[in-house]
Amino acid sequence: MSDPLTLKNDIDYMKALAQDGGRRPIINGGALFWAGIMFGAASLIHYGFWTQMIPLPNPWFLAANWLVAGLIYGVLATLSIRSSIRKYGHGGTMNVAIGNIWSGIGFAIFVIAMCLIVAGTHMEQMEATMSMLAPAILVLYGLGWWIVSAISGQGWLKFVCFGAFLGAAGTSFMAGEPEQFLAYTACLILFATVPGMIIMLQAKKA
Repeated sequence: MSDPLTLKNDIDYMKALAQDGGRRPIINGGALFWAGIMFGAASLIHYGFWTQMIPLPNPWFLAANWLVAGLIYGVLATLSIRSSIRKYGHGGTMNVAIGNIWSGIGFAIFVIAMCLIVAGTHMEQMEATMSMLAPAILVLYGLGWWIVSAISGQGWLKFVCFGAFLGAAGTSFMAGEPEQFLAYTACLILFATVPGMIIMLQAKKA
């Protein structure tokens, strides 16, 4: 049986989310903006390695490409979030929840990427295993946008969510082809960079 105090706290928390969603802007748009830029660039470099447009001295360079992109993204996202906090404050209950959602999704993406890299290295099938990276990440992005839309009350983000899901399906059909990473770059720009930029502009106008 649920504790009445716990139930009351949950209800109060949901009320706080609803109130924040109606009057506060989302402040973490910069983190999504840089995610699309950095990982889109890594996807293009991966395409270059695969098509031999860029020399690949060692298969580990494939993994290093994504790891370096992740490290640079971490720095840029941190700086962006700190800048937003200085301008707008911590953003209330809604933004704390949204930050936790994207942090969890980011950690899940990191774990998935590491699993695919390890599996690809072990089986000596790095291209095959990495072809699953794009669809998996786009599904997680779609899930993130769906939850953020529900919390913030911004219905347009559900279209971003559906776009990410369609992108996941499309990139899965391209598995095993180097062009998948070109499509993935386009999806990252459309479903991370562009909505991130819109969210940043909305926060400035608020």
